[in-house]
Amino acid sequence: MLKLLSGTFVGAAMVLMLIPLAHAITITGATLSSGTVTVSGNKAAKSAAISWEATPVTTSTRVGTFTFTTASVPADCVGTLSDGASTIVVAINDCTPAPPPVTFPATGQTTCWNSSGAVIACPGTGQDGDIKAGAALSYTDNADGTITDHNTGLMWEKKGDDGTIHDKDNSYTWANAFTVHVAGLNAGAGFAGYTDWRLPNVKELQSIVNYEHVNPAVSPAFNNSCAASCTVLTCSCTVAYNYWSSSSYAYNPPTAWYVNFFVGNVNDDFKNFSAYVRAVRGGL
Repeated sequence: MLKLLSGTFVGAAMVLMLIPLAHAITITGATLSSGTVTVSGNKAAKSAAISWEATPVTTSTRVGTFTFTTASVPADCVGTLSDGASTIVVAINDCTPAPPPVTFPATGQTTCWNSSGAVIACPGTGQDGDIKAGAALSYTDNADGTITDHNTGLMWEKKGDDGTIHDKDNSYTWANAFTVHVAGLNAGAGFAGYTDWRLPNVKELQSIVNYEHVNPAVSPAFNNSCAASCTVLTCSCTVAYNYWSSSSYAYNPPTAWYVNFFVGNVNDDFKNFSAYVRAVRGGL
């Protein structure tokens, strides 16, 4: 198809200068199936090298159509296609974007000590308080009785002091942590609108320890304004003692791992003993 660009008079005649219309690549299909993407389209440059994610995959026909299959599936399910003259982005159907990588959280420790326990300047020591490896601890109180951890994506149950299922002083055997506490949160419409609460595994539970603090060893999001009769909407409480995880101790299966929130250590105890419970949901 030609487009009239301009005209020039030469003597009595007018010479018309014609140029091709600019093409625009059109995608007619882009679908993921069994780990491969099939892409088809038209209006590419004629007989052009078609590239997918900067890698040549096929050549368009003399009328600009093309089809190819590739195992190169972008993590975000959006690929880049080019014919050498223009580049477009292509959304892939039936494709689920990969979740972002989990950011390993820092311990929260910012202080350094020598072998005698005296506080010292951190720079150059190589201690945790000097390096501060991992992402800074970051939480949001969702104002509905839950706390979201921005590093792990986990949503945590808050604890109050009001005699309800969320009371910080409620303790359970390991079995009852599942059948009483977690089941109670998931009953009916659920807690905070969710019915997929569960007992955290030991690594998840340890991830909310803040090793800069003791008694309890948590960030302020998990322990503030805790007073008699406060609810999860008005306070956040943590008992400085043992909280059950869902992880059994493989060496001694009658016991399970717990996290002690007085100092943040991890240990095991017999499942018929009682400990506290903080439920979790979501994650990556």
